[in-house]
Amino acid sequence: MLVPRAQRSRRSAALPPSRNARLSASIVYDHKQRPCVVRSVTATEARIEVVPVGDVPNRFDLVVPGDGTHHCRVIWRALREIGVAFSS
Repeated sequence: MLVPRAQRSRRSAALPPSRNARLSASIVYDHKQRPCVVRSVTATEARIEVVPVGDVPNRFDLVVPGDGTHHCRVIWRALREIGVAFSS
């Protein structure tokens, strides 16, 4: 699980420098919702598994149950994964 909202200041600043994860989440954009898996996360970025990656827009909301919504910007794409930076 990502750090609860009450325990973090400005985008998960309480997270360790890097952490492997396997969190079920959803990518939300244009009134669409796609399932995904958060594979690793830092205070400012995350690696997300989603197929196909080409359909994911450059900006979207990442919804993690129990942690809330994170505004994201895609910074790289691979075959089955995308890297995102958290934005405000």
